[in-house]
Amino acid sequence: MAGDYRAAAAGGAALAGIPASREVLHQALKRLSWVELRSALLLAAMTAIVLPLLPNRPIDPWNGFNPWEVWFFMVLTATISYVGYLAARMLGPARGFLVSGVLGALVSSMAVTIAFARTANSGGNSLLLAGAASLAALVSLLRVLSIVLILQASLLTMMAPPVLAAAMAFGVCGLLMIARVADRTQSIDTVRNPFELTPLLIFATSHVNLKFGA
Repeated sequence: MAGDYRAAAAGGAALAGIPASREVLHQALKRLSWVELRSALLLAAMTAIVLPLLPNRPIDPWNGFNPWEVWFFMVLTATISYVGYLAARMLGPARGFLVSGVLGALVSSMAVTIAFARTANSGGNSLLLAGAASLAALVSLLRVLSIVLILQASLLTMMAPPVLAAAMAFGVCGLLMIARVADRTQSIDTVRNPFELTPLLIFATSHVNLKFGA
């Protein structure tokens, strides 16, 4: 970094901004529970420390176990869980999980489904989370059609009718489930924990051949 004025300018701006924002940061930290802070630190360590150290290649004789891919999927699932938790706190459970599910489905609808299943198991509203997962599946199907349109548009005539029918079914079911929860807001459960590492580790080690992107 020596002699790089751009790095020096960025560092100076960041250094000035942190003390200037201390009141906001202090208030934000006061609203964080230990579980939330621990989960954020754990997610940061999983992403910034462990992930770069893992080999990004198969290490078994059958070319089926790639440590980097397995850990990356676990990080992705934990991230979706944590973002959904924060969104539910800021926007309310219905809108929070809806937003996090749709955004997460742009990367992997499978990870969204697994993350929401873990959240439901830890105290979230099962009907609400199932509806959000259904909408995530809708986004995933539309994403597939978009990729086909870009890479091989001639396949659309064959693929579009069944894919759009499935997408419509997921969308209708998802909206109906979320609407039922919205009509009974007093029954929405509070999620107690963003994510737990042990279930994610069990999932990762038992799905060594998992190919994400679904």
